[in-house]
Amino acid sequence: MSYFQDASPESLGISSGGILRFLDRMEEKNIELHSFMVVRHGKCAAKGWWKPYAPELAHPLYSFGKTLTATAIGFARQEKILSLEERLVDLFPELLPKEPSENLQKATLWHLLTMSCGHETEIDMESPDWIREFLQHPFLHEPGTFYKYNTAGTNMLAAVLKRKTGCDVTEFLKPRLLEPLGITSLTCSKCPGPEAVEMAGGGMRMTTEDMARFIYFVLNRGRWEGRQLLEEEWFDLACTKQIETAGDAEGHVKEWAYGYGFQCWMCRTPGSFRADGAFGQFGVVLPDKDLFVILTTGTYQTQDELDGIFEEIVPTLTDSAQEASAAADVLKERTGQMTIKAGALSEKIHHIAIIGSDYERSRHFYVDLLGFTVIRENHRKDKADCKIDLKCGEQEIELFIKPDAPKRPSYPEAQGLRHLAFFVESVEDTVVRLNSLGIVTEPIRTDEFTGKPMTFFADPDGLPLEIHE
Repeated sequence: MSYFQDASPESLGISSGGILRFLDRMEEKNIELHSFMVVRHGKCAAKGWWKPYAPELAHPLYSFGKTLTATAIGFARQEKILSLEERLVDLFPELLPKEPSENLQKATLWHLLTMSCGHETEIDMESPDWIREFLQHPFLHEPGTFYKYNTAGTNMLAAVLKRKTGCDVTEFLKPRLLEPLGITSLTCSKCPGPEAVEMAGGGMRMTTEDMARFIYFVLNRGRWEGRQLLEEEWFDLACTKQIETAGDAEGHVKEWAYGYGFQCWMCRTPGSFRADGAFGQFGVVLPDKDLFVILTTGTYQTQDELDGIFEEIVPTLTDSAQEASAAADVLKERTGQMTIKAGALSEKIHHIAIIGSDYERSRHFYVDLLGFTVIRENHRKDKADCKIDLKCGEQEIELFIKPDAPKRPSYPEAQGLRHLAFFVESVEDTVVRLNSLGIVTEPIRTDEFTGKPMTFFADPDGLPLEIHE
């Protein structure tokens, strides 16, 4: 059951027509919405999920979770567990370079919160020794003077919290935030390494309802049902511009050029801000309108989403209730029966891969006997195998010759069918879609022979499935 009582948009001073136009605009631009909620004065004006997404599904938050991580730091500051002026060199003395630079010695938790620690590039978070690598990465700029979006910096905040308290971010937040707000769906994956720090910069999942509860807490400046859980002063810092982002190293423009607070972005209207995750996970807050909008999405067209909110919904707001509208019934009916119009995952197979054990025998069979044309042949000395690409109508067969390959179990790779590969227009877009449904994919990599992006996932029985451009 939702915490937010449903009410007609017009009773809350919002035009149903404006929300409908927003939905139309997203559909016209082929933006794949997964869910949305529009909440004003603590009541829900509109909400919906596009099948197969559902209210009970915990959706990837990506960098939306950074705002939750910052909130954990806010609680730790309130309890005097830490200070924002604490220096990284004092927190991780055993992991520092032999001669810490002047800039590194100046870097504090404040700078991690504002993405201004002094790095010009990000580290590789795949390393199990990533904390040491973060501290030994060049701090080329004086902290506080140079904005660089830095997810590893958010993970460092989680590492600090764990070092100070022994708790991960989600564990630390449980009695302070999650339980009081009734949030039950929050989970977070782990960074590599023996410390097992949570990937607080991008590894969280949460339901749309729980996202809304958190953002309502932020809108109300730390107050929940009459209790001040987190001091208001925190929000004076966290939700206001602390550093300029226009013209930064990332080339941020439009909605990303209004500045950055503590792990949240400023928006175009005065006082507005947002929690912001990749592919369109948004909690857009307009304090002066007592309004917030939650979106979960699978798109790169995130500016179009924000334009839709600020150009279709926000202009319709009034201070008092509006007259009842027939559009409210249209909106209610529409949001009750939405489905993603994404079509099938793929419309054709990219290639079929087969493993043989003997070069002469396999080549004779497929080329001489079956008549497949050799497109290319590559011998890989480092892997002691051979790959023969064969033309099969509009498809290709990749014939791998692995003399030492065992006979066919599913794993390890063996004689017989290796895997199925599906052709897709965009590997990145398809990964977003798969991940959003809770399907784990391997990291995207470049095929060493075609130069194209590709990656793997598996069916429920472990059969390897590839997507390839």
